[in-house]
Amino acid sequence: AAIRFDLFTKLDAKPKQSREQIAELLGIELQPCRILLLGLVTTGLLHKEEDQYTVTRLAKTLFSKNSERYIGNIVLWQ
Repeated sequence: AAIRFDLFTKLDAKPKQSREQIAELLGIELQPCRILLLGLVTTGLLHKEEDQYTVTRLAKTLFSKNSERYIGNIVLWQ
C-alpha cells in the first residue's frame, strides 16, 4: 500500500511528518494511516521519533522514486 500511495517518495521530499500530516498527504483516514505506519515502522521502512516519521535509508534507496535504485515497479508488478 505504501508504494501504491508513493509514500516513500513523498516522505523523502518532506521528511519529519506527523501521522495527521501523512494521512492528509495520502488522502486517507487517520485510523488506516496509523495501521500502515505501524507496520512500516515495525518492518524498519520508516523511523518514528516522538510523533514524526521519516524514511529509513533502505526504504529511500529502494522505494523512493528519487533513487536510482528504485524497485517499486517490480514490487507492484508482483
